[in-house]
Amino acid sequence: MQKLEKIRRLTSYKTKQFTLTLNPELVSLFKIACNKNKINMTNAVETFMITYIDNNELLETKNNSEY
Repeated sequence: MQKLEKIRRLTSYKTKQFTLTLNPELVSLFKIACNKNKINMTNAVETFMITYIDNNELLETKNNSEY
């Protein structure tokens, strides 16, 4: 699967929710930054996650089940 196809698949099938425990000021500043950039918080977090996964060379791996 090509990287772009995998990114599209990973960002379109949304059924899993998870909770984060964060500093309230961090969340507030993040929300302000998201609003400033006209992006919702979910999409911003997804972007960070995709970048992190890509930096760890997992987007082009065929089978990630070992992790």
